[in-house]
Amino acid sequence: LTRLTTVVITQSTIKNPKDLINVIHDFRIQSFTLVPSLLKTLILYSKFNKLNHMLNCVKIWISSGEVLSFNLVDLFFENLDSELYNIYGSTELTADL
Repeated sequence: LTRLTTVVITQSTIKNPKDLINVIHDFRIQSFTLVPSLLKTLILYSKFNKLNHMLNCVKIWISSGEVLSFNLVDLFFENLDSELYNIYGSTELTADL
């Protein structure tokens, strides 16, 4: 994990799945930390609009801040070829990555 750039995404971009997918793709984001509800939104939006290929640059998805359901885990692995880490309750362990 050397020579990595941190990309700070605006609230307005986070609220627009199309814009967020474009940022992920354009910046070639390789590791992304997000809450499960946003992960679900991205997966469903990209699936419905046939944009899954734009999320292929992300190799590590980190779910934090909410409970990660088994259904969402299944949806994730049905649609993305990446690693998924659940660090819910991370405040007891460390700060989010």
